[in-house]
Amino acid sequence: MCNCNKLNEVVVDLDSSWISQSIPYQGKEAFSSYCEEIEAEEFEPDLNYSEFYYACIDCGQAWYLECAPVEPTFPLFGIKLKNIGQILSKEEIESQKNFIIILAHNGFEPSKCRTANCNNFKLKGKELCHMHLSIP
Repeated sequence: MCNCNKLNEVVVDLDSSWISQSIPYQGKEAFSSYCEEIEAEEFEPDLNYSEFYYACIDCGQAWYLECAPVEPTFPLFGIKLKNIGQILSKEEIESQKNFIIILAHNGFEPSKCRTANCNNFKLKGKELCHMHLSIP
């Protein structure tokens, strides 16, 4: 049985060994509902690192998924779609990734990003802002 109906509109699997790499995410507990694994046994089409649009076989929920570059693969990042034919723009995907990055780090520090000429605040526990630090 899947957990699609219980998940937020955007989720990331921070418990995955692929992402965690011993990185402390200060917002993981505060925003735990955004940091959950998608527990669906089957997708249509089958999960593949080079594909992005799927439907859960159990409930029919349409997803944009980015999967781990390992076999067997699994979803690392997901955005719920309104319907199976919906295609997200690059900007829509990036904005959701930035949202997750900010939540995962529990916001910002009161000092600036170390990237030259960047005026954004750095993420808590990091030296970079959300625009210069990304999730895989």
